[in-house]
Amino acid sequence: MHPARGHPTLWTREHAQPPPSTAGGQGRTEHRVWLKPSPPTPKGPPMIRWNRLPPFAREERRSIWKDVLMGAVGGAVGTFAMNQSQALIAKWSKSKDEDSSQSSAREPATEVAARKLAEPVGVHLEGERKKAAGNAVHWGYGTLWGALHGALHGRAPLAGKLFGVGFGLGLFLFGDELAVPLLRLAPPPHKVPAKSHLSALAAHLVYGTTTEGTYRLVRRALA
Repeated sequence: MHPARGHPTLWTREHAQPPPSTAGGQGRTEHRVWLKPSPPTPKGPPMIRWNRLPPFAREERRSIWKDVLMGAVGGAVGTFAMNQSQALIAKWSKSKDEDSSQSSAREPATEVAARKLAEPVGVHLEGERKKAAGNAVHWGYGTLWGALHGALHGRAPLAGKLFGVGFGLGLFLFGDELAVPLLRLAPPPHKVPAKSHLSALAAHLVYGTTTEGTYRLVRRALA
């Protein structure tokens, strides 16, 4: 089609043509498809018409958002289970040694993140406000990772393997051991007691398995 003309449209033409080897025989009808340019527009460039997504693409898009929502539900439930496991671990390992007192006196990474996010906008967090903001960061972080896990579930080879154990382990290594120290939300790993590393690992494994299990239950219920 000529670039100055409008968008092409489809039309058909019937053409009667006798078969070459038939003497005085009957004609046959051919259907040919031609591209017929539409008349040029009076002003401006030719209009571009966007076609709708094909049905399979729309279904795939709906499926992704459905997996994201189910993963977010799993992440929220996993965060709740993680909180409960951390409370049980802290109660079980509570002692008066120096490492335990230092760990309890240290500002949680979620509260540090909340404080650093609030400072640029002129909000000063202290006491209960800082604790509430830290909880919001913690729940948002866990729910967001659950949503990402749901989006990757069934599309990435490793997502969902080992019933979420790999997911929890990877999140522990990437988050607690790498990203959190690099963002200066917590001390470097070598300055953290081994007991704290093990407690965080156990809590993340609980989070990973609970997130995966909840995702599977919700997906089965909505199937």
